Amino acid sequence: MQNKIPVILFFGYRFDSPTVGGLIWTKKIADYVSQNKNFKVIKIRNDITIDKSDVIFPLRYLYDALKAFFTNPDIAILSDYGEANLILWILLRIFKPKSKIFVVCHHYEKKTCNYQNHFIVHFFESIYNYYIDELFKKMMINADRILTVSFSSANQIKSILKNSNVEIDVIGVGLDLYQIHNLKKDIDFICIGRYQKFKGLEKIWSIIKQKNPRVNFVVCGHSHKSDISRLYNVGIEHKGIVTEKEKIELLSRAKVLLFPSMVEGFGLVVAEALHAGLHVIAWKLPVFEEIYNGKMVSNQFKLVESWNYELFADEAISMLKRFSTQYISKDKFKESLKGIDSWNTVGERLICILTEVLRR
Repeated sequence: MQNKIPVILFFGYRFDSPTVGGLIWTKKIADYVSQNKNFKVIKIRNDITIDKSDVIFPLRYLYDALKAFFTNPDIAILSDYGEANLILWILLRIFKPKSKIFVVCHHYEKKTCNYQNHFIVHFFESIYNYYIDELFKKMMINADRILTVSFSSANQIKSILKNSNVEIDVIGVGLDLYQIHNLKKDIDFICIGRYQKFKGLEKIWSIIKQKNPRVNFVVCGHSHKSDISRLYNVGIEHKGIVTEKEKIELLSRAKVLLFPSMVEGFGLVVAEALHAGLHVIAWKLPVFEEIYNGKMVSNQFKLVESWNYELFADEAISMLKRFSTQYISKDKFKESLKGIDSWNTVGERLICILTEVLRR
């Protein structure tokens, strides 16, 4: 009898072209592993944008999880985001205990559930969030492996899971070295990413505007309508969620990336901005000190101690003054970074781990 080809499930795969770093990672790696004939790869979407004002939202999570469950995976690769992952984890552990579970965690971040139309008071929302956070910790502790993208992220996960013996594999991130368009540089400052991760964005902008009223600022990424409206009122143009093509165009037009994120496992947007020739200002996070060497940090990438809004704004203004429209070459860019590989290299690392686990 011919040996059964092992089933590898990627739960949380986006069939469109995602712009969020974690979703890009899953799509790129799943597509690469799919090319390996030693595995049967199944990709299932996990809708993490379910409207929780809908009283049957748990059933929608259950529907996604059941679709994944009935693929009968030998290895299920789950995201650390979205309650459907918790349901799938529980189903697999109870009914398919031989299935191995990998959890992808780019960085640990407490979950947020933003109920619309006053579906539930803040008190009950907080209780819900607390128990979801605790379940995600239990899922990671119970996982057969945790996959992450940097040693800084691995250290953060270890500190949160404390005495857990779960094995954590740092397999890195790839970067698409896309073609930068020769467009007019008409965007002074840009910020790309999920608004909830940013701390002090509006405060920093108010300081910049006081010192240089003529500059402009464009933001794009996931944000709630109330946030977009408030940013618009302080002179920030928020474009919402943009396509990959639109993102490249914006980077081609921009001069300085403001990136006041407090939770990063890697910061793919930072790498993309540096490749596009932008100067970057960010909070001083361990992952940025790990990935970018001193030369890059001092010349093109400034790290600012957390919560020092005044210094962040001053560095942004200084970067804008000395900005050059000539972006760094690909060769120089690669020499200046540590830990950024091709997606193929990252995919091969995962294939080695999958093969090792299946042989046990």
